Amino acid sequence: MTPPKLFAEIPPEIASRVVINGSSFNPSAADGLNRYTGEILTKFLSRSSQVQVYTAAEALSQQYPKQAIAIDDRSIYQNNFRGNLSRLLWHQTALPRALKQRTQSHSPIFYSPVPEGMLYPVCPQVITIHDLLPIRFPETYPRIRYYFRYILPKLIAASSAIVAVSEYTKQEIEAYFKGIETPIHVIYQGYRSDIFQPAPIAIQTQVCQQYNLKSFILCVGETRPYKNIRGLI
Repeated sequence: MTPPKLFAEIPPEIASRVVINGSSFNPSAADGLNRYTGEILTKFLSRSSQVQVYTAAEALSQQYPKQAIAIDDRSIYQNNFRGNLSRLLWHQTALPRALKQRTQSHSPIFYSPVPEGMLYPVCPQVITIHDLLPIRFPETYPRIRYYFRYILPKLIAASSAIVAVSEYTKQEIEAYFKGIETPIHVIYQGYRSDIFQPAPIAIQTQVCQQYNLKSFILCVGETRPYKNIRGLI
């Protein structure tokens, strides 16, 4: 008996239309957004040879040479003022022009794993919103808070659908951006079962004995104030 596939193939009539936004993806960065985007790109591109991605990452272009559409500006995925500004301008200029050319053969669907996209889209656009931390904690995100406060509302209104990674994020979006009509779909984040799995009991026992652990709290993440580590302790 053939075991069922973990991920079903994307129908060709859909895959041929999907264009993914990989402009912010930096393979060398280990933060959450890059990890999420990297996993999304890998799964989409490996499930269909027709799905395409806009990227400035040479590693991704080398791995998927027939599906990657290269972005010449190599600074575009940098997480700084220049990189953020480059992406904002690219989404409003070069990207719409490129997508307009694709509409001559078939209507594309632009999917962004991050809250970035076209303010005046030339095709259906779906963006992902992970949280509203720059709005709730502006002192922690002094640079990005203006984007979330003034650009993101327009981007939401210009999108055909929103992906929220949790029900809480969806509620926050609805509460802060009151009256939005764009549908919001909750799609929870997954995990890599080939990487994240319980260690054998023998190893657990060895670690607990080595560090004299009887009861403990394991927190994997940053220590910024919004993580509420003090409350956890």
